[in-house]
Amino acid sequence: MERFVKKVSNVLPYDREQYLDFFDEDVNLSNPTPRWFGVSLQLAPIQNQTLYVATNEIIEHSIDLLLFALKTIVSMLDKSRFWIVNHDDKDMEWFPVGKNGEMVPELKAFFQQNNVPNSYRGSLVFSKDDLLLIGRDLVSYPYRFSYKNLDISHSELQFVIKITGHLTIDLLSTNQTLIHQIVNDGSLSTFVKINYRSRWSDNK
Repeated sequence: MERFVKKVSNVLPYDREQYLDFFDEDVNLSNPTPRWFGVSLQLAPIQNQTLYVATNEIIEHSIDLLLFALKTIVSMLDKSRFWIVNHDDKDMEWFPVGKNGEMVPELKAFFQQNNVPNSYRGSLVFSKDDLLLIGRDLVSYPYRFSYKNLDISHSELQFVIKITGHLTIDLLSTNQTLIHQIVNDGSLSTFVKINYRSRWSDNK
């Protein structure tokens, strides 16, 4: 399996444009097909503005909890041959100018081992085991760099784990039942669950 795929749409199991329309307030989503549903998993100590005054100890503990959540969710879903990781709305350079990767050493090593430049734009493809080996860097990447959010997509299900710069994990899927099964799992009780606001009407 190729580990770096520039054309993300070639490996995603869903239409990326339709998925991104879900977040675009200017797009009419009256009865879309397929429908996307979302739930945000948030940590109470760092919700909203408290993230910006949190101590380094709280930040690092929060990242530990996010990594635990990622491992839990991936393990629940892993009937996949691989997982796809990409910037959520636009493919950007993986290491922004002025950032050399010291804050995400495992991710940086992954690029170096594969002789891929920092300027690479596109998706990263991982097995479950490789994804989790680099998981801490992935769940902290948007926060560390104050940069793009990351989408981690299952290769067969229409299911996305979104990692945000606010140190949250958002779950998005066309399968609402599956999302509920995961967020109601007792192992994720540490997190506050906030449903995404619906953007469509059921009126015919």
